[in-house]
Amino acid sequence: MEKKDKTKFRIAAIIFMALVVTLAFPFGVNAQVEASGLSFGTQIGEYNGVIAYSNYENSYVSGKYNYVDGYNTGMKWQCVEYVNCYYYVIYGLKIRIPGTHADDYYDTASDRGLIAYPNGGTHGHVAIVRDVTTNSIDKNDK
Repeated sequence: MEKKDKTKFRIAAIIFMALVVTLAFPFGVNAQVEASGLSFGTQIGEYNGVIAYSNYENSYVSGKYNYVDGYNTGMKWQCVEYVNCYYYVIYGLKIRIPGTHADDYYDTASDRGLIAYPNGGTHGHVAIVRDVTTNSIDKNDK
C-alpha cells in the first residue's frame, strides 16, 4: 500500500455530531474564533498546506463559495468546506454533496468514503482529525 493511501486511512474526517459549532481544525488555534474577533476570511491555520479561514461567527452565512481548480468545495469558510477542500487537495477526492450541511455528513458518511462516529445525538460539526487514541482526539499541531 502506498504511503499516501496509508495516510488516507490514518487521517479520517471524523464526523462530529456536536452541539458546539465553532471552527475546530487540526492546528493549534483557539477554536473560539468568534470570541477572538477575527474577521471573515482571516487565515487561522493550515494543515498539510491546506489553509483554513475564519468564518467570524457560528451563525454567519457568507453566500460565497470557494473553488479549487474549478471544483466547488463549499461555502466560505464553513467546517464542511474545509473538509471538502482538504480531501480534494490532499487525495483528489470530491466528497462534497451539494446542498448538505455538517449534520448531513453523519448520515451520508459512507457515501463519501468516510466513517461516522456518534457522540451522543447532538449535531453540527465536521473536522479533520490527525490522531485518535483510546481516550483522546488530536486536532492540534504537534
